[in-house]
Amino acid sequence: MPRPRVLDARVPHPSTVALSLPNRADSALGFRLVLSHALLLLLLLILLLLPAPIPCQESSPGGVMTLDAETAVSMALERNLDVRSERIDLATRRRTRDTAWNRLLPSLSTGAALSHSKTYGSGQASSSAGGVSPWSLSLSVTTRLSLDGSVVFSIRKTILEYEAERISLEDAERMLTRDVKKAFYSLLLQEAEIGLIEQNIETARTSYDLARKKYDGGLVSEVEVLSAQVNLASLGPELEEAQIAYRTGLMEFRNVLGMEPDVELRLDGELDGFAAGVPVVPEGHFSSRPDVRLLIKETEILETEKRIVTTEEFTPALSLSYSYSGTLADPFGQPWLDVESWSRNGRLSIAIDVPLDPLFPASSSRVRRAEVEDALRKKELALTAKLRDARVQVESIVLTLNKSIRTLDALRKNVELARRIYAMREAEYGAGLSELLEVQKAFDDLREAELDVLTERYNYRAALLDLEYALNTRL
Repeated sequence: MPRPRVLDARVPHPSTVALSLPNRADSALGFRLVLSHALLLLLLLILLLLPAPIPCQESSPGGVMTLDAETAVSMALERNLDVRSERIDLATRRRTRDTAWNRLLPSLSTGAALSHSKTYGSGQASSSAGGVSPWSLSLSVTTRLSLDGSVVFSIRKTILEYEAERISLEDAERMLTRDVKKAFYSLLLQEAEIGLIEQNIETARTSYDLARKKYDGGLVSEVEVLSAQVNLASLGPELEEAQIAYRTGLMEFRNVLGMEPDVELRLDGELDGFAAGVPVVPEGHFSSRPDVRLLIKETEILETEKRIVTTEEFTPALSLSYSYSGTLADPFGQPWLDVESWSRNGRLSIAIDVPLDPLFPASSSRVRRAEVEDALRKKELALTAKLRDARVQVESIVLTLNKSIRTLDALRKNVELARRIYAMREAEYGAGLSELLEVQKAFDDLREAELDVLTERYNYRAALLDLEYALNTRL
């Protein structure tokens, strides 16, 4: 019986080779999966670390920006050139105020002089006598302190000027806030007006087409066709004029906000989103107005200026000075660092200056003080006039608001009537008792009545903004 054949262990079996190939493929596939997951995780981390987009900012030139009233005010306060200029003025005043104390410091100066001397005698000029060098070097240090009462008042004046500039910036910001909101709502009103004109044009076109059909059928005369055509043609320039006014207002509004001219602006707001009511005017708010506070501060500045003039022109001034000097007789022959080679001296001076000009009636000192006193009296009169004008202004605005409230009541009734007429025309058209043109005209009348309400609401809101600015408060 033949013996079975034994395979060599060093030769791989075919089944073993077949099984080893799939194992290598699985390893490569697993490596690719791990690599793809790592790349995906890295991408997610990059997206998480990216900064979030800032709302209401133009991402690129020529983009679209949507603004509401409050966002427009914030943007204007940040970008408006006039307000930014006021902030620079305030920073300048702050720096002057913070460094005003240096007027109390003594002045310090130093000097150096190199001189050459000649001696003339016996018809000849000699540059030295007895072997003495004709050259000499002198160094000096001088300090001086003026004790004048006007310095204290000058420091006080810089503080008051800073406070006045801060009030001026506050007034500019409040005025800009009012103007931006009024411009924003005015643009909304103009958009509504343009929409109404476009609706009127569609109605006029329908009326013209209907008149043309009736004329072709011999139902109306040519006069009615021409009248409808004139009515349609007259609305074109009206629409163009409204669009030009809107684009002009939009450009001015964009300029106030500091926006690029190629950014498209969309307004997000409404005029009928508030309830009109009679505002309650608080008492004692006239003195808190920025313009009144600014006049009060300017009056204080003039009073301080008067004290400065009085102390400068009418009171004695004390000054202290000390100088220290050293002279080197031969700077080219003696060592500079040898203290014994220098001749030194110091000098202390105490001086008092008593002005005598004020003793004369027509002196410049008296004239200067009289001019400041005149300016002070004029400023006090201006303050009195400003308080009276403020009261009249507030009362006038309140009358305007009351009138707007009464007008709104009447206009709302007109809207209700126009809405009822429009509903009746629709019912008649559905029953075949009227034409489509009558329905469109009734709808146009309803739109016009609603626009009248929006216009009066804008007038009320604009007057309310004026009142808030006049009282320096939020109503």
